[in-house]
Amino acid sequence: MLSQALPVLFLAGTVHHDSRGFTRLASLLRSMRPDAVFVELSPFAWMFRKRHQKTLTTVLNGNAARAARSCGISTHDALIHPHITAVRRQLSLPFEYRASSAYARSTGSALFLADYSGFSREWIASWRELISEENLRGLLTASPARHSAGRLYTAAAKSIAQDVDPYDGIMIPDEDLEPWRHRECRMARKICSILRVRRPRRALYVGGWWHLTTGGKTRTLREMLGVPLSHCILLDRGFLGSSP
Repeated sequence: MLSQALPVLFLAGTVHHDSRGFTRLASLLRSMRPDAVFVELSPFAWMFRKRHQKTLTTVLNGNAARAARSCGISTHDALIHPHITAVRRQLSLPFEYRASSAYARSTGSALFLADYSGFSREWIASWRELISEENLRGLLTASPARHSAGRLYTAAAKSIAQDVDPYDGIMIPDEDLEPWRHRECRMARKICSILRVRRPRRALYVGGWWHLTTGGKTRTLREMLGVPLSHCILLDRGFLGSSP
């Protein structure tokens, strides 16, 4: 455990494709008023999006239009297809960062990018294939069905509060566990280091809800930091235990 004698830390779990995520997080930040916010975004991922988001989005739109023609659908329908909008969201700065940075600018609170850049590099390396015409064509012909944010939040609440195996929508293949373990450890150590040096009055971590689970195949941020259930929050419903 890395949490000995650390300042108060809360964990806010999100569903990354939550269409109301920005508004919900902005409201949570205003009500909690943390003086330090950690976001599940790495410095590398932030820099890469800042430099390349516009170019990648242009390529995405062009490839989607060509894929649409080969699939016999309109460009408009292709661009609003759920799988294509999910790819576009992935190329953009996440709402977790946008809401947190806006809060930090307006209040003077500290904002930290908590994720591990090495993990982000490996993940972002697949984006060229992700936005290729071939891949987009496959996405356009696949079923648009996806788990709603509400359903995922409900499953997340059960997983987090009852210490059950995480919902299968976030299952990590066994061969990919080691990079995830390393990522969680790097994030936990970074957060601990900053907390010990900065000593904030109230700190908040904002990231995907999986990091708040326990009892899975690999130790999560919550387990490494020793955060109690009473300090765990889901964005759509607030505290999962008795709020402090």
